[in-house]
Amino acid sequence: MAKQLEDLWDNVPGFDPAKGEFKRLDLDRWLKENRIIEQARADGEQNKPSADEARAGIPDKIIGWVNRRGRICRQNVSKWLDDLERNLTDLEDIEGLEQRKQEVQVTLKDAKLDLEKKINEQRNNLTVQQQEVRDANHDYGEFRRESRLRRLPDYKARKSALRYILFFFGLELVLNATSLMDANPFGLIGAIVQMALICAVNILIMGAFMGSLFRLIHHVEPLIRWLSVILALFTVSLVGGFNMIVGHFRDSMQAILDDPGADIFSVGSDTFIRFSEGYVAFDSFQSALLALLGFLFFCVSSWKWLDRDDRYPGYGKKHRMLQEKQEDYKSRYKNAANELRKEFKLYENKLEDILHQLRAQQTRWRESRIQGNRVIEDFPTNMQQYQHDLNELLGHYFHANLSARSEPEPTWFSESVKIDKELLSPPEFKVPKQTSLKSVADRVDEAINELQKFYEERRTEFPTLEEAMINAGISKE
Repeated sequence: MAKQLEDLWDNVPGFDPAKGEFKRLDLDRWLKENRIIEQARADGEQNKPSADEARAGIPDKIIGWVNRRGRICRQNVSKWLDDLERNLTDLEDIEGLEQRKQEVQVTLKDAKLDLEKKINEQRNNLTVQQQEVRDANHDYGEFRRESRLRRLPDYKARKSALRYILFFFGLELVLNATSLMDANPFGLIGAIVQMALICAVNILIMGAFMGSLFRLIHHVEPLIRWLSVILALFTVSLVGGFNMIVGHFRDSMQAILDDPGADIFSVGSDTFIRFSEGYVAFDSFQSALLALLGFLFFCVSSWKWLDRDDRYPGYGKKHRMLQEKQEDYKSRYKNAANELRKEFKLYENKLEDILHQLRAQQTRWRESRIQGNRVIEDFPTNMQQYQHDLNELLGHYFHANLSARSEPEPTWFSESVKIDKELLSPPEFKVPKQTSLKSVADRVDEAINELQKFYEERRTEFPTLEEAMINAGISKE
């Protein structure tokens, strides 16, 4: 029986150190596995123990086993609490925490130095761009003043005008090629090649030139305006003559095709002869239409070339140059801010990692303390269970023994048995104060706030475009 009780103790501990929890005995299972009821009845049938016999046998062994199990439980709790105390002390490692504190100080110092270096570097880069913006603003302002301009530039149709110009080019090419192909010995392909050159002169070359002359007509200088008017009239005459020559060129090509004996190489001289004899004396309606279409497309393309920029010459270009400098400054300002923030986040993350580790240590310290205090608080209640277990085990034995006896039982069957008093007193649990761990964690938190404040104060040293222009005494259009 003693060997069984020892085996049972090894298999049923009273405290689980891994979970920090007390474990209760399964009385019914213990009684069944150790055949206590059967042993009690067998003893009762033999009237054992006798009425005058002292406490011995199974009851005595049960009392000893319960007390032994309680003492081992208390020893395991005491050992577990000692380990917990050492763990709390290790978390409050003063030397290690002091080193961590020094590490935080060094990280904060390095962060400020590197941020200062990055600020100076990016600020020098932005200074160059600020000067370029100021120069561009100055040139733009001088241009407006000299040109007596009070309005903002208008070139919103810049992209749509180009699409119209290309559409006119393709449309004239198709219309004129179909008019010329029946008079071209090379058919449609030859007509397209010839008309591509003619369209380029009418729309891309002369149209662009005429659009520039229209723009010069708005110039503030009277002399330039008069010269541009004269050049515009000359250009109109030139383009009109050019398209008349194109019409006569078609008549010459048609005449050569109608006369198999004609010399193809005489088409040029014949064209100029026809032109000199009568500017508008075309042989066919198609030739007249060809000349008219060319001149009309020249006129509408000239108008669209004018829409490609502001009506005042050079105003749109000056404005776009200023906007280009402003956009470049915005881009460099954004890059400078991103570089500074990247440097700041690098060190902020380092400090936050340290703080996270310390906060995790604080959490473990707090949870360990709570768990230890809980075990101490639960200790008396759980150790009282051993008294209950003892009463239940003895009660089952006495009841089974009495049911099988034919002679009186010993007087101690009805006596109350108490477990050892020492089992009820909880072990000591000395919780160290959380001083160093808390102070270092608070210092890291302060360092993060200090770094954030330093970053917020210094990043404003990068002036925005608006601030840079205000500092220069100029306003942003």
